[in-house]
Amino acid sequence: MYKLFDEFCPGINEEIAGFADELNIPTIQVLYYAMSYLRPGCSQMTVLPSKTKNGHTLLGRNYDFDDKMEEMTFSTTRIKGKYARIGSSIMQFGRGDGMNEHGLAVSQTSAGLPVGNFEFAVKPAIVGLQFWAVIRSVLENCKDVDEAIQWTKQMPIAIILTCW
Repeated sequence: MYKLFDEFCPGINEEIAGFADELNIPTIQVLYYAMSYLRPGCSQMTVLPSKTKNGHTLLGRNYDFDDKMEEMTFSTTRIKGKYARIGSSIMQFGRGDGMNEHGLAVSQTSAGLPVGNFEFAVKPAIVGLQFWAVIRSVLENCKDVDEAIQWTKQMPIAIILTCW
């Protein structure tokens, strides 16, 4: 972070250091650093059956949250009339990722603050469903990617809008 700022924002590290000195705090506690230097969050990967010894699809994901922010629960769910699925739970009923009985796998990641109606979250620009409700709905109602795309095109999904 400091190296990038030295290279592309010459002088800002010194300015922040002076500010921090006046407040008698470590420079790393200056919010500007946390909000200006971004790193990707959770990562996921899939290995297709043609690449595995046992012919199975493998889905892997890391979790960047700790036990205070994440349930750390992996659930198998079988609801009559819905596709069975396995995945991580969010607030018991939601899903952060998973795979259903047809092999459809869904995972999500973020490179920024979460969208939500809670402190420190970005307020949604569109009224709709949170990602954990969308992922659950896709896993229990869709057999494949084409169905998932059609399904989610009909859903109101709460998002933030950005301009580039």
